[in-house]
Amino acid sequence: MRKIYQLLAFVFFATFLFLGVTACSSEERKDLRRNGEDFFVSMDVTSLRAHGEDMEDPGTTDPNTDTELDEDKVQSLRWILFPAGSDENTPAKFNHLFTAADLQAKRFVLKFKSEDLGIYDMIFIANEPSGKGVDSPAVTRKQLREIKMDMENISASEVGSGKSALFLMTANYENVSLNTSLPGSGTQTNPHRVDFTLQNKAQRPNIKGADRSAVELMRALAKMEITLKDIVTIEEDDTRAKTYSWSLPYGFEPNSSLEIRFKNMPNAYYLLPQKKMTDIPAQNYLYQFKFTGTNPDPKYVIAPPALEEPSIGGVVVGDYKIYVYLPEYLLGKNVEVEKQPGLEFIYKAEGEADMRSEFRPIDNSGGTHYDKVLEGLDLGAYCIYRNRLYKVNVKIKGKIDIWPPYV
Repeated sequence: MRKIYQLLAFVFFATFLFLGVTACSSEERKDLRRNGEDFFVSMDVTSLRAHGEDMEDPGTTDPNTDTELDEDKVQSLRWILFPAGSDENTPAKFNHLFTAADLQAKRFVLKFKSEDLGIYDMIFIANEPSGKGVDSPAVTRKQLREIKMDMENISASEVGSGKSALFLMTANYENVSLNTSLPGSGTQTNPHRVDFTLQNKAQRPNIKGADRSAVELMRALAKMEITLKDIVTIEEDDTRAKTYSWSLPYGFEPNSSLEIRFKNMPNAYYLLPQKKMTDIPAQNYLYQFKFTGTNPDPKYVIAPPALEEPSIGGVVVGDYKIYVYLPEYLLGKNVEVEKQPGLEFIYKAEGEADMRSEFRPIDNSGGTHYDKVLEGLDLGAYCIYRNRLYKVNVKIKGKIDIWPPYV
C-alpha cells in the first residue's frame, strides 16, 4: 500500500518543456563567412503545461520547479541534427548532450564551424534512456524511431522512462535554418536566435501561449487522473488537526476491498511518435492498484470548502485523487469490446460472495499534440495519445458509478 502512494507522488499534470534555440556568428554580423570561422548555438529552457481541459492557455513555468511531484524534472537534454530532407538511414550531422550542470546554468552554447551553417531536421530528447544508442555520433532517425521503452519500471522509485522520477520527452522539427541572418550579433554573450513559432503553431495550434518561439518537448506518456468521490472521512479536532480514514462503503468493513485494473494496454511504448498503428501487443492487465486498510495519504485528499472555515470539530467526507501514466496505444476503428483499453473498477464488500465491477474504455475527443505526425492514419475512438490528460470520476454507493466520459 505504501508503495502505491509513493508511486502517486511522482505523477501529476502532464507538461511540455520549451527550449529556446539560438545560433551565433561572429561579433559583427556578416552575410558571408570564411570556412573555419566559429559559429555558436545557445539554448534557453522554459516549460508549458498541457494537454487537457483548460490546460492550453498558457501555463508556462521553468523546468525543475515542481518540487512536490517532479513532473517537469529534466536532468539531461540531447540535441540531434540531420541534413534537412535526408532519409531515415542518414547518420546524424551533430549529436550533443546537455548535462544537468548545463540545465542548472540555464544557458547552453554550442560551437560550429561556418561551413556547417545550413538547414537541418532536429530531434530533441530529454532524460534519455541508457543503453539505447541515442548517444551514438552516427545515430539515424530509423534507429531512434525503433527505440522502445518498457512500462515495467513504473514503481515507487522508477517512473515512466525507468529513471528515478524522470519522464522521457521529445520534440521533432524539420527544415530549421541556421544562418547569419538570424537575430543576434553572433557572440557567445549575444548569440543568433532561432524562432520556432511557425513550426509550433503548425504542430499544436490550440496552445494559446503568447511566446511560441522555443522548442516544445512532448512527454512520451499519457496521463490519467482518477477522482474517487466521497471515499475519505476527514475528522478535525478543536485545534483543527485533521485525521483521515477510508469512508463507507469502503473502509469501515475490514474485509472490503477496492481495486483499479488497467486493461488491454501495451507494456512498452516508442521513444518517438510513430506514424503507424501501435504494433506492441496489449496485455490483459498492465498494472493495478489495490486499496487496503491503510489510511489515505493526505497529499491526495480533496477536502470540501467547509474545512476552510472555523470548525468546532466533526466529520466530513472528501474525495481522493490519484494520477498514473499510460503508454501510447494507436488503434483503428471497430475495436472489439473485450480488446478496448480502459479501466476496470472492482469492489467487494465484507460478507459478499460476488464482486461488483464496472469497466470504462478510454475515449477521446478533440485534437492531440501531434496531429501533424498522425495525419492520414484512420484512428478509432479508443486510442491512448501521448501527453494527453484523461479524467474520470468514480463513486461507490451500492454500485459503481463512473463519469463523465474521458476528456
